[in-house]
Amino acid sequence: MKAWIVVLGFIILLSGLVILNVSGASKIETETVAQGRGIWEVRGFFRKGDKLIVKYTQGANWRLGSYFGRWEFPEAAAFETKMLMVTVTHEESGNKTDFVVILTPTGKKGESPLLAVRIWVDEGANESLILESKPENLTGVFKYYLDEISGFAKYDGYYTARIEGIMFPPPYETDPPVWLGLIRERKVQPYTQFFPFGVAVVLAGLVVLGFGLLKREKERG
Repeated sequence: MKAWIVVLGFIILLSGLVILNVSGASKIETETVAQGRGIWEVRGFFRKGDKLIVKYTQGANWRLGSYFGRWEFPEAAAFETKMLMVTVTHEESGNKTDFVVILTPTGKKGESPLLAVRIWVDEGANESLILESKPENLTGVFKYYLDEISGFAKYDGYYTARIEGIMFPPPYETDPPVWLGLIRERKVQPYTQFFPFGVAVVLAGLVVLGFGLLKREKERG
C-alpha cells in the first residue's frame, strides 16, 4: 500500500487550506489623511464606509477660565467641566455631524491637562457619518454616546473636521489646538494575491490524495 502518497496528499491539502485562510485574513489599516499645527480645521478625502477619526492636542489655554458646575451635565456629574464642539462636514452635500465633548481637568484646575469624559452627538445632529453606537435617553434627550470623535463616512468625497473651540462657559479667547489630525481607518485584505495559489495547492492535494486512495484500493483488490 502506498500509504506515503495518502499522507502526502493530506499534507498538501492542509497546506492549501492554510494558504486560503491566510489569503482571506484582514487587518485594520490606519492613515493620517490630513494634519496641522495651530489650526482649527483639517480636510481630507474619504470613501463611503471609511472610518473617520478626529484627534487633537488641546490648546495651550483650554484649561484656563471658568468651568461648569458638577450639576450642569448629568453625564459627568462628578466633575467640573468645559464643553468642546467638533463639527465634521461632508463638503459636497453640506451635511454635518456635531460632536459635543465634555472635558474635565485631570488635576488642579488651570494647571492640569483636560480629559474627555463624555462625547456625544444629539439625535438629529448626525447627517454626515454613521455612528458606532445607538441613541440612548439618559437626560431626557436621545444622544449617541461615543468613545472617540469618529464615525463611518456616509458618502464619497471631501470631509472637513473643525474644532469650534471651548464654547462654554464664556468669555475668553480660545487658542487653536496645538495639533489637529484627520485619521482614516479601513479594513483591508493584504494577502488576497495568495488565493489562486491556495486553490491550486488544495486541488493538487486532492489529486494526490485521490490517487493514493485509489492506489490503496487496487492493492487491496
